[in-house]
Amino acid sequence: MRDLARTEGFEADFQEDGELCVAHRPNRLAGFREEAEAMTRLSGRRHEVWSREELAERAYRGPEAHGALFMPVGFGLHPLKLARGLARAALRHGAVIHGATPVLSWAREGGRQRLTTPRGTVAAGRVVIATNGFTRARLAPDLEPCLMPALSNIVTTRPLTAEERAAQGWSTRRIVYDSRRLLFYFRMLPDGRFLFGSRGGLDASPEGARHMRAWMTRRLGEMFPAWRGVETTHFWRGLICLSRRLVPHVGRLDHDGDVWCALAYHGSGVALATWAGRAVAGEMLGGARRSIIPLAMTERPTRFPLPAFRRAYLRAAYWGYTVLDERL
Repeated sequence: MRDLARTEGFEADFQEDGELCVAHRPNRLAGFREEAEAMTRLSGRRHEVWSREELAERAYRGPEAHGALFMPVGFGLHPLKLARGLARAALRHGAVIHGATPVLSWAREGGRQRLTTPRGTVAAGRVVIATNGFTRARLAPDLEPCLMPALSNIVTTRPLTAEERAAQGWSTRRIVYDSRRLLFYFRMLPDGRFLFGSRGGLDASPEGARHMRAWMTRRLGEMFPAWRGVETTHFWRGLICLSRRLVPHVGRLDHDGDVWCALAYHGSGVALATWAGRAVAGEMLGGARRSIIPLAMTERPTRFPLPAFRRAYLRAAYWGYTVLDERL
C-alpha cells in the first residue's frame, strides 16, 4: 500500500506499523501463545504475546484488555484518501470513471458484454464484478447466492485531549481489535478522534442504524470508562462480504474468461481489494508470468444451502457467537 501511494504520488495518513489483537477475557491468552509461535515460524517475523501489564504500558488499559497478540505487519490508513488517490491515478493512466451509474441489465451480444446504465450502454470484452457485499442477484444470479452480506459499523468521537487519552492510558497509533468472533476494532486517528467499530446488526434501516449507534456508544464507554459520555460525532455503516468457504474469490467466473470477480474480503477489504484489483488486471492481461493469486482464492464460489435463508443463518450465527464470545 505504501509503495503504491508513493509511486502514484498520494497520501493516505499511514499510521504506525503493527496490529494488536487484545484478549477480551483472560482465557484467550493461551491461544495467543500458540498462534504467535506458529506465525513467527511461518512468516519469519516475530509475533509477541503481551501480558496485561505490558499492554497497559505499550498501548492502553481497560476492563476488557487482559493482554494482547502483537503482529508486526499491518497499519491504519484513511480509506477515503486512498480511494481518491487510486481514482486520480486511474484517471491519469487512462481509465474513465462513471460515478452514480448503476448497471441495470447485462447481456452477452455477439461475443461482447453489453451493460446498460441509466446514462447509456457500455460494450466490453471483459467484465470484473467487484461489488462485494452490494452484489445483486438480478445482475449476477450465479454469484450472488454464494455471498453473505453483513453489516459493519463505525462511530468516531470528537478529538480527545491529551489529558483524556492519558486518563485511559492510551499511547498507541496502531490498529487494535479484540478476540471476539463478533469483534470490536478501534484506533486513535491522527487528529485525536477515536474510531470504534463493530460487526453486527441485521437491520439496515435508519431506525436500525440509530439503535446500533446507541449500543456502540454505550459499549465504547464500557470498554473505555475514562471516555464514558464523550460525544460521538460521526457514525457510518456498510456491507462487508463473506463467502461460504470463508476465503476471498479472485479469478474467472466463466469458462471463456470474459467475466471475473474480486470480492468476499471478510472485513479486510481496504488492503486486500486493492491488491486483488492489481492481481486480476495482471491475470486478464495474460503473459507468461506466474499467477500471484493463491489457489484457494481462485476456486469457483459455492452456493449457500437454501440461500433465501441466509439472513436466518446470520441471525443464528450472531446469537451463537455472542454466547461463545462471553463465556469464561
